[in-house]
Amino acid sequence: MKRITLSEIQEDNLKKRHLIYFETYIYPLLVDIYTKEKDNQEFKNFLSYLKSHYKLIAIGSPNDLHRFRDKIKIKFPEIFIKLFGIEGLSEKENSEIIDKDLRNKLLKVFNYDGFCKNINKIDLYRNRSRLDRHNKSGWNAYALIDEIGMKVCPYCEINYILLYKDENGKTRPTLDHFYDKAKHPYFAVSLFNLIPSCYTCNSSFKGSRDFSIETHLHPYLDDIEGKGKFTLVNSDNGKFDIAKLLTCEYSFEFKGVGDVIDKRVENSLTIFHIRELYKEVKTHIDELINQHFIYNEKYIEQLAGLSIFSGEEEIRMILTGKVNIHTGKSIVSDERILSKLMKDVENELGLTYGKM
Repeated sequence: MKRITLSEIQEDNLKKRHLIYFETYIYPLLVDIYTKEKDNQEFKNFLSYLKSHYKLIAIGSPNDLHRFRDKIKIKFPEIFIKLFGIEGLSEKENSEIIDKDLRNKLLKVFNYDGFCKNINKIDLYRNRSRLDRHNKSGWNAYALIDEIGMKVCPYCEINYILLYKDENGKTRPTLDHFYDKAKHPYFAVSLFNLIPSCYTCNSSFKGSRDFSIETHLHPYLDDIEGKGKFTLVNSDNGKFDIAKLLTCEYSFEFKGVGDVIDKRVENSLTIFHIRELYKEVKTHIDELINQHFIYNEKYIEQLAGLSIFSGEEEIRMILTGKVNIHTGKSIVSDERILSKLMKDVENELGLTYGKM
């Protein structure tokens, strides 16, 4: 589980472009539904509350969204229950409480499907010249993912989340709604509620399950680094059996700081089946271990004498997958699958510098 790290310039640009989109496409719909609401005063008050906090909804931080959600729960308890249901009840029981019409009304305002389309194909309400001046190519899901620049799913670090678009075809990773958009439709197009992720994590594992920054790691806030480490297990006495390592007889476990795993870490490991999936990608670790037995210190010294390498450090970086052997350029961790697992194994076995 990897944190999405943005530079200050990146974050400012994301907020600027997303707010313009929100003010151009979403806010007019919010004003329209508020103006037309005549029958339900509570719902009208709720819409007024959303309208007065539209900037927070659009570009507020994950912490801002969390606090706003809690305020809605307190200020508008009946509406919150109609949207979210009651915690502790079964899905079937909640289905009798949830107001689907209310959800759909709000989802039409906070139009995620529209955000996923090409802006040029959507009718503008106003401010077209303002939008085009700042963003001639259009601001949508493709542009957002491109700006963020993540190459690997932050939830699992197993799957690449690649973006490609030209006149002959296009593909992009899914955008997970950290706070489920059906239960929290007002967050359906909130910038920091949209998490670039792989289909497996988004749809197969997470789905519409309840997440919050208090229960699970949030990719814009948290990194599993510093909260524990993956460790190899291949003997009963805690020592490494080298023969078993070479024959790929080992397993992984995650140890928290002080052997205590934070509940948010454990919940995230469990929901995304990290322990189980990492067992299926052992070949990456097998290759790493075998490389460092083959390329021992003596061999590395010999290779360093060749003119194609700048020295021993470059060779070790190539062996640990941190340098592209063809270009010589560093591979940043955001572009490496299994970066946390690989780093922990390298450190545990002393592989970072080519030593066993």
